[in-house]
Amino acid sequence: MGRGGTGGGSPPCAEKVGGGLIVVSGMPESPWFDPVETAARELGAPYSIGEIYAFEAFRTGLYARRLPITMIFGLDRTVAEGLGAELAEVVARVPVIVARPDAAGLLAAAGAQPFVVSRVGPALAVECPHRGGAHLNSAEWTLAERGGELFISTAGPRAYQVSEAALGLRGTLADGPCGCGRAGQRVTLSEGE
Repeated sequence: MGRGGTGGGSPPCAEKVGGGLIVVSGMPESPWFDPVETAARELGAPYSIGEIYAFEAFRTGLYARRLPITMIFGLDRTVAEGLGAELAEVVARVPVIVARPDAAGLLAAAGAQPFVVSRVGPALAVECPHRGGAHLNSAEWTLAERGGELFISTAGPRAYQVSEAALGLRGTLADGPCGCGRAGQRVTLSEGE
């Protein structure tokens, strides 16, 4: 691909991936991150997996250096720290970085403008370019907030219904249309979540 980036370029969605995609996740996170891999596969986007462990950081760096990577999705602090001095090069080469909250500050210090992806109980929330909170799949989940504490409920017909299950997370909610055009809830988790 050859174009430089700042890790905050295009919207963080699989249909926008023009080069390759690296999904940084671990086996226990399959329920959250496998749908991203499935979307890439169904769209014909080349992708690979970079594990969430420090000893696997080299893989993410290697792919970013040698392949036309357009997006890294799910980058966490462990891998970002594991990249060491190579982090700035990765940030400069990869146009879109979708990072977990624990890596956002480290990536910003390296020159990135990462979007944030968060596990919110059984749901995954991803920030869009308007950065007004991370979007959830509103066909599957709804959130409630009381005193800063977040609760999740299933939406629509399901075999197992959940109603306002406590998540053990704190944050704020925004509802209504986002600047990106998508309606529905957006969540911003409190620091350290």
